Amino acid sequence: MTMQTKPRILILGAGYAGMICAKKLSKKLPPEQAEIILVNKHSYHQFLAQIHEPAAGRNDFEDVRVEIAEVLDLNRVRFHKGIVSSIDRERQQVHLSDGTVLSYDYLIIALGSEPEYFGIPGLADHALTLHSLNGARLIHTHIANALARYKAEPEQKHLLTFVIGGAGFTGVELATELADWLPELARRYDIPVEKTKIINIEAAPCVLPGNDAFLCEQAAQIMAAKGIELITQDPIHHVESELVCLKSGRQIHTGTIIWTGGVRGNRVVEASGFPVQRGRTPVDAFNRAQGWENIFVIGDCSLPFGPEGKPLPPTAQVALQQAEHVGENLVNLLTGQPLTPFRFIHRGVVASLGRRYAVGKVKKYRATGLIGHILKEAVAIRYLYKLGGLPLVIKKGLLA
Repeated sequence: MTMQTKPRILILGAGYAGMICAKKLSKKLPPEQAEIILVNKHSYHQFLAQIHEPAAGRNDFEDVRVEIAEVLDLNRVRFHKGIVSSIDRERQQVHLSDGTVLSYDYLIIALGSEPEYFGIPGLADHALTLHSLNGARLIHTHIANALARYKAEPEQKHLLTFVIGGAGFTGVELATELADWLPELARRYDIPVEKTKIINIEAAPCVLPGNDAFLCEQAAQIMAAKGIELITQDPIHHVESELVCLKSGRQIHTGTIIWTGGVRGNRVVEASGFPVQRGRTPVDAFNRAQGWENIFVIGDCSLPFGPEGKPLPPTAQVALQQAEHVGENLVNLLTGQPLTPFRFIHRGVVASLGRRYAVGKVKKYRATGLIGHILKEAVAIRYLYKLGGLPLVIKKGLLA
């Protein structure tokens, strides 16, 4: 135990998992029972599942972020702004990039993920990524600048071609959101919208791979109706400046390459000596790092397993349930109660397909069109309410 009389719980990362776990612990544990510290590189929490919206012009960037101090009681949870550089498991210490060293009795690693480029030559050097609020801002500005550049240099026709690599949820949501924004943007720059082109590339046989066939088919139909060119079963081979080369030999000249084709766990986890698979460290039935009873790993940098032994995907839904579970189990640990094993409950999926359309499946029920859109909004409202109650829901305009 640390030098103080009460145990210290150190939470790394203020994404979906870290925030909900901190919220849970601060409500369940009285101040005299544990000290809680949350470390994050920003003073705000970002709603990563929604950042495609401001990236493609639907709403403001402030709508997809909230200051940590607005939703956490900082008299109960001590917030430390910093970047984690390494974790020393033997000494029970976390090192930050500014030289700060934080000790812990219980550690919760919720450092999230980063883009996975799969070794594709040139991809990391030439592609934008939609993996953070700042990344979304860069995409938004880059797309607007591409049209402005074309207006000044109309011979540069490739500037009006926008390539999105990966047709999972992020890629499909960004592509359809962009399809709704481009007509508005083209009018602003007095450019015929038919000169613009969106291409979504996926290595798998269909969009939204691994999901219900009905959702995949519906998404593909809507994307085609919006004028998006879908390329499936033809992965990106390599990327050069303003050029995407596919395995088939096809070359696409473009001024914009956005990569959404995969994620890996935060590299700090692997660099600190944890065993990993694509950056995700396997966890036991209690979401603990293998061999470490006082270290919990949740969210995208963890590798939990379902009842059949299959890895669970790195989604917000899994992360949120892990956060709730670890919060409860830490309370159990500190009050002498037995731990309960993690059991993931799949509550369904929903993907937005532009500003007023979505497709989803909850249990055996499927939702499309406006009903799907309402379901998508309901998911966002539920999370905001869990995080900050009715005031946060109203502030973000979802009940306006």
